[in-house]
Amino acid sequence: MCLAFNTLFSQNPEDILTNLNFPTSLTIIGDDLYFSQIDGSINKIDITESNPNISSVATGFSTILALANDGSSLYITENGAGEISSYNLNDSSSSTLINNLSDPRGLGVYQNKLYYAEWLNGTISEINISSPSSPNTIISSSLGYTPILINGSKLYYSSHFENNISVIDLAQPNPVPSVVVSVPSNLFGLAMIGDELFFSQESGKVSKIDVTENSPAIEDVITDLGSNNPYGMVSSGDDLYVALSTTGKIIRYSTNNNLSTTEFESTDNVLVYPNPVNNKLIIESSDTISKVIVINQIGQRVITSNTSEINLSTLENGFYMLIIHNEFGSITKKIFKN
Repeated sequence: MCLAFNTLFSQNPEDILTNLNFPTSLTIIGDDLYFSQIDGSINKIDITESNPNISSVATGFSTILALANDGSSLYITENGAGEISSYNLNDSSSSTLINNLSDPRGLGVYQNKLYYAEWLNGTISEINISSPSSPNTIISSSLGYTPILINGSKLYYSSHFENNISVIDLAQPNPVPSVVVSVPSNLFGLAMIGDELFFSQESGKVSKIDVTENSPAIEDVITDLGSNNPYGMVSSGDDLYVALSTTGKIIRYSTNNNLSTTEFESTDNVLVYPNPVNNKLIIESSDTISKVIVINQIGQRVITSNTSEINLSTLENGFYMLIIHNEFGSITKKIFKN
């Protein structure tokens, strides 16, 4: 049996949070998206929820411009105080790791070391998280550094004035920086999905490059953010989350945009039934399903689930796209709700 649908689906950035107080930085732990606001607060949401509720995590910090984590603790640049603090998520305790910094911005964690950028000093330094009293400067320049991204042993960073992205390999004893790509405007955020490096620009764009290419071409993926200041950025799976500071939003953009019409074969590795469906949709697969996303015809995510049985009773009738994730990647299926 073969069912074919001729409806085309496309995905646009969607608002997942609005009316925030100048959100600045983002970090992901599991299914929880942590975000800071200009008032010094840190909150979180569960990104698997269709209408997530905001949970307060901590307050009282001073102008947070970067967040990082090691799974059990958050690391926080307190730009107003010139400090980097840690916040233990298990016992809600906080402590100052290092102070007397010159406008700390980017943050990243690699093998029990915390890497941070100082805007006014034009440096990127490392400290041992267990004994942070002796920082080691690994990059020094007269130019201000802002975002830092650590992917594996690679540390990507941007100079706000040179308009480029560079990289060093932290696994090397004496890492040497190399320029990855020159960019057209100042950068605010960096994120990685697979081999693609995404970066948000002051011009209101989010663009990407393939870091495996010797001379990567820049491809714009979001172009209509205007003066919204796409500041903090982080990825989870195929999804990119961007904090729009001036409009008080956090948006989500799915990079899995290959949603053109395909055929559903009953002999596929993944079986979805009944189709058409009234209420309960069942997904069978020989591989473990980690997440299922349901998207409507205008590209909005309406359901996110980590189970193989999904209740669609609250949805309007019509065509929907499923993005089904397992350990090997993701596939798409179309269904009709009646």
